[in-house]
Amino acid sequence: MTTRTFIGVLLAVLAFGGVACSKVNKSRFPVYDGVPFHAKVKPVHKKVTLADFRVKVAQAKRSPTGAYEAAQHAATRYCIEKYGTSSFEWSNLSTDADGSPVLTYDRGNAVFLGTCAT
Repeated sequence: MTTRTFIGVLLAVLAFGGVACSKVNKSRFPVYDGVPFHAKVKPVHKKVTLADFRVKVAQAKRSPTGAYEAAQHAATRYCIEKYGTSSFEWSNLSTDADGSPVLTYDRGNAVFLGTCAT
């Protein structure tokens, strides 16, 4: 095998590998329970306190478990950024008989309300 052929084969393998890797996760959002979710966190009353926040997880009905995990992750990051602690409590979340969270939906999006531990 000549050097030119070797370089050609190497470039082909690298190009194929790059294409294959880009197909693995087409979404730019993190994957929870096998589904990519976009979670957005905002303070409820920014001028009053940053401790109270709202998390909206888009298209949560695709996987309630994944949506809950996405909200947990977003809330943890928010509280760490604002208060330096990962501790928080949900104020609008209840559980069913199995202990699974019961989500509140608004147009297919899950809405969570929480408070960072200060």
